[in-house]
This record gives sequence, structure tokens and C-alpha cells, in this order.
Amino acid sequence: MKTNMKRVGALGFGIALMGCALALAYHASGQSKPTSGFGITRIVIANRHSAFGGKSFGSAGPYEMLVGTAYGELDPKAPMNRGIVNLQFAPVNAEGHVEYSMDITFLKPVDINKGNGRLIYDVINRGHEKALSDLNLSEFSRTGPEEVNDPATAFIMKRGYTVAWSGWEGERSDEVLSHPGLLKANFPIAMRNGKPITGVNREEITDTPAGPSFTKLLSYPAANLDKAAASLTVREKEADSREPLPASSWNYIDATHVRINAAPGFDRGALYEFIYPATNPVVEGMAYASIRDFVLFLHHAASDSTGQPNPLRPASSFKAILGMGVSESGQVVKDFVYQDFNIDDSGRKVFDGIMGVVSGSGKIQVNAEFAQPGRVSRQHEDHLYPDDEFPFTYATTTDPITGKTDGILLKCTKSHSCPKIFQIDTDTEVWQRRVSLVVTDPSGKASVPIPDNIRIYRPTGMPHNSNDLEETNAGTADRGICTELRSPLHYRFYGRALFVALDRWVTEGVEPPPSLYPNLKDGTLITIEEAAKIWPAIPGVPFSPVINRFHLMDFSHQPPVELKPEYPLFVPRTNADGNPVGGIEPPEVSVPLGTYSGRNPRAKGFAEGELCNLAGSYIPFAVTKKERLANHDPRPSIEERYKDQADFVAKRKQAAEKLVQQGYLLPEDVPGFSAVTLPNPQL
Repeated sequence: MKTNMKRVGALGFGIALMGCALALAYHASGQSKPTSGFGITRIVIANRHSAFGGKSFGSAGPYEMLVGTAYGELDPKAPMNRGIVNLQFAPVNAEGHVEYSMDITFLKPVDINKGNGRLIYDVINRGHEKALSDLNLSEFSRTGPEEVNDPATAFIMKRGYTVAWSGWEGERSDEVLSHPGLLKANFPIAMRNGKPITGVNREEITDTPAGPSFTKLLSYPAANLDKAAASLTVREKEADSREPLPASSWNYIDATHVRINAAPGFDRGALYEFIYPATNPVVEGMAYASIRDFVLFLHHAASDSTGQPNPLRPASSFKAILGMGVSESGQVVKDFVYQDFNIDDSGRKVFDGIMGVVSGSGKIQVNAEFAQPGRVSRQHEDHLYPDDEFPFTYATTTDPITGKTDGILLKCTKSHSCPKIFQIDTDTEVWQRRVSLVVTDPSGKASVPIPDNIRIYRPTGMPHNSNDLEETNAGTADRGICTELRSPLHYRFYGRALFVALDRWVTEGVEPPPSLYPNLKDGTLITIEEAAKIWPAIPGVPFSPVINRFHLMDFSHQPPVELKPEYPLFVPRTNADGNPVGGIEPPEVSVPLGTYSGRNPRAKGFAEGELCNLAGSYIPFAVTKKERLANHDPRPSIEERYKDQADFVAKRKQAAEKLVQQGYLLPEDVPGFSAVTLPNPQL
């Protein structure tokens, strides 16, 4: 007890010293003193309730969910905030600070001192959580973390983690964030000299509903309803020429909605591009400062400025702060580090370790005037939006096209704030998210060294999105707007094991498994032309060279202009089955039932032949040799590969156990890989 009191006393004294030093620094610079909450002024918990029916989880005991709102302020004059676009044009309070608020949720042990001393900050993805679905393997929630009632594997709770979420996307017009229950932020609208800011905004619409017309919610309100100031075009595929549509083909419903008539002769996958004068840009770049200050508050503050205690305050400070982002939010954590938000002006580091999942080569359009963070460049959709821009690599390189020298870690290296980072990608990121740029120099001539604090992993054959965790659902999976069966494989099993490795690396100094990804050095990363030559002659599935190609972009025009030359992209080498090699090889790929890929072509009626969003594909093997020969399929059939069900199960188990030994899979996840019944009951 005395030891604990000494720790609390020493911690309080340390916080007081930090507060005094920070106050003196601000006083010397002529800036107003920050609040005691380190940028977060107030935390209001509106709802506290038992989680998962009050079930107890080992030494951590029962968990609870806290739901509320965090209020913060930013000083536009503070050095750490000066890079936030339009912050100087946001309204200020009497102290000259910009106020904001955000929805927050916590999952914590009822007695937080029984937890493991690690805080996971899960960056919200379009308003909903990812830590529970990716680590617990719970049902994916479309309504936010509070609605997740199934503990599933209880990965988080059994290990005693505390999890925090906060909304970071501003409440502009957004079709996703308009749904109730999703976490969002309330950031101010910028005004220049007291007048609304206007600019040109571009909306892209595809995969439209059936019918003669459809409605589009605009990301930002129209500055005026003069139709002559706007334009609408349509094209079937991304590379096609734009066809102007007459003014009679669309109308403003109001300042935030347009009604568009479906263009004759074009299918539902056609790309409509609406360019118009917009106004009221949200200061979206405040998102990074809000994450920084919220996490620092949870880590360091005893209470907010009103005296309300920090709801996550343990008896001793957290041993580690681990950030996590998936897909859109995986790009957020990368850009957060790149823009040097992992530290504040007093030198406090935000994240000790970060796991960014399925982000590809992209950062994200957050800190921009008319930001649209939900837009992610893909081969067909949103191809021209600014998220993939140099630098692509963690190491500092020189871009031969622009002559710029930069790296994702360049700024944090100078500020001594770089965290340990895991980047995990799937095969989809090869085709849709240009992930080869992360590990090759921009000229495409050589591999780029991976810095010591970085690990790169790529489970082979995996899709970005998955229909289900059960491989047996693959043959009956809904194709949707895709041509092939959608892949049932999922990266989550590898993310779980690697998250444990990241934690141990941060807290214990235990080296994690080595980076494992296709690369130029060993020939597992090749050109598309080389890939076409070795693709097996699978009946009805010819090789497609379609990929999300990438040029230097000129964003001074709307629509943006692609400039020459093109950045070189590479894809994984495939084996005789058409399965990619060179990364973490899942048991489904090393002991396969078909060909797995992270890409899938669009079906007829939906821009046929273009890449089908972020879906992967599954092309089953023939069950028998007779069937294979009749179909002229060069891939051995299932009966030619496996003696019987027991042989198949043994091989799957052996492949999974090998990954456990290498540190890429948890022992508890091994049984699921062999719990698959072969399609032929005679085997």
C-alpha cells in the first residue's frame, strides 16, 4: 500500500512539474496557458453500463462500457497546431482558443487497476470500431462500439486491455456518418474575414441504385444554386473520356442534395462526376490534434479542468499506449505520424506502438480545406482523389519524378517521437492500394530498407474485405457486383498474433517476427507483364492486367490531371495454382481448396472488367480428376491433392502450427483452420 501511495505521489508531482514547465513555456511565448486537461477541457460520461452481460474475464474481472463526450480547445498560435489547415480561420473563444467536441466510448475493466496497464486507442473507421471485430473476432458493428454485445474470443478482455474510441471525422454532410450511433466529431467551420470560404469541390458517384434517377448528398453545401456554375459528366470506366451531361439531366434539391437522371446507354457502374462551387469547409485537420490531446489526457491527466477525474486513471500510469487503425483509419495513423502529431510541444509522446492494417501506400485527405477522408483511391472508384502521394516509404527516399526527398518517418525522427509500427496489408492492397510502393523506391529499380522500428507483413492471397470467417461459405457466397465468388479468407487471425508481438516489443523489448512480404530481392515481387506470363490457364478466368495505376497528379485542376510518367507498380509472383507467394502463407493457401486473390473483376452491368471495389476472389478446384480434365483445368483436383479428409486436416494443422512457431498465428486460432470438410464425401 505504501509503495502504491509513493507511486501516486511521485506521479502527481511529475504531472505538476510538467504542468508548471508547460505553463512557463507558454507564458514566455506570449500564449495563453493551456488547461489542466492537456487540451481536453472536459470529459462528460453520459452512460456507464456493464459490458457483455457482466461476464468476468480472468484476472481483469468484469468489464464496463462508458459513453459520453469530450470537449477540447486548440490554441491556433501553438507551434504544435500551426500546420492545421484553416485553423487560423476558425471561430475562437475569449481566450483565443478554437473549441470542439467529439463522441467518446471506453471499454475498461470495472476495476481498471486489474487491467494489464495497456491502453488501445482504436481509430474509428467511418464512425465505427475495428478493435472488437479484428481482435475479438466479434460480429462487425455498423452502429459503433457500444452496440457490440458479443465477446466472441474475448481477446481484449482476457488479456486485460482497456480500449478508447473518439470520433474524428467532422459532422459535415456524410452519408455514412449520418447514421445514428456512430462516433463523430464536432469541428468548426472556417470563415475568412468573417465571410464564408468557397472553393471548387468534386463528387464522384458510382454503383447507383436501379431506376430512372438517384439522389446524392454533397460532402459540402453548394455556395450557390446556379446550375451554370456546376458541371456533370459521365463515363463508363475510369479511363474513358468524360461525356458532358446537359443541365436538364440534374437539379439541386437544396444546397446539400442533387437529383441526377440516369444517363442513357450507361450501366449502374458508370462514373458520374459532379463539380460545383462549395462552401463551409470544416476544419477537419483538427482531427489529428483531437486524437493527440485525447490520448495524452487519458495517459497523463488526473482530472479535467472542472475537476472531474480522468475516467481511465489507473493507480499507476499506463505501461504502453498502442494505436490501431484499419483501412481508412490505418491510413489515418500513418498520416498522423507523417504529419508529426505523435508529440506535443512539451515533448510528450502519444503512441508507443501502432498497428496499421490494410492501408496500402496511402496516407489520407484529412488535413485539407475541403477534405473528404472517406474517399480512398481505387482502380475504378475515387481514382483521382489525393491520398496516395509521395512519400510512400517509411525510409527517406528521393522521388525521381518530382525531385522531392521525404519519408513517412522524416519528421518524427527529427522530433524523436517515432513509435514502433506494424503495417499489415493484404493481396487487395497490391491491386487497389499500390502497396508495392511501400517497399520499393519510386523508380522501381530497388527495394527500400525497412527502418528498425518498422515491420511490414502481408498475408498472401487475402482480401481487404471478407464475407465471412468460415471458408465453407465460399462456394455459396453472394457475388454481388463481382464476377467471381468472393474470397472468404481474412487477415484478422494474423493481426491478432502480431498485435501481441507489437505489445511485447513495446513493453518488454522482445523482437517481433521478421517482416515478411513479397519483394524484389528474392523475385517474389514482379511486373504485371511477368505475372501475365505465369498465370495458369484457368477455364473462364484469363489473367487481367487491370490495376490501380498511379501517376503524379495535378490537383490545381478539377477534375485533377494525371501527369506522365507513371509510377512503377509490382505484384506478387504466383505459383502453379495461381496463388500468390512471398508473404505470410495462410494454411488456406499452402493447403488450398482453390485459387485465392485479393482482386475480383466487376460483373456485367457494373462497369464490367474494372476491379470490384475491395473484394477478393475464390476460384475452387475441381473436386475430381475426371471433372478437372473435362474442364481443361491445369490445377490438380481435390482428390489428386489429398488422400482423404484426415490427410487434408493433418496438412492444414501442420501449416497452421508452423505459423504459430514463427509468431504469425496464435495457438488458440489453429483449430479453425482444419475444421473444414472437403466437398467430396468419399474423400
